[in-house]
Amino acid sequence: MQNPINNSLFNLMANDLKIVKIQKESNETIRGLLLEKGHLIPADLIPHAEKFISGYRLRWCFYQVTARRC
Repeated sequence: MQNPINNSLFNLMANDLKIVKIQKESNETIRGLLLEKGHLIPADLIPHAEKFISGYRLRWCFYQVTARRC
């Protein structure tokens, strides 16, 4: 018989890994769209888009660390 606490912990870690993967893929898609279709962004939103793009590398590193830990 398996320990239910260990199973719960494993399930939480597996769910966290899935969430991290979904966030990473979403951010990659958004970044790609911003870079490819940047000419469609209203001028007042350009600073926000630039901030997202410049912060992508930091988020990518976070995903790598999180994925290894899980």
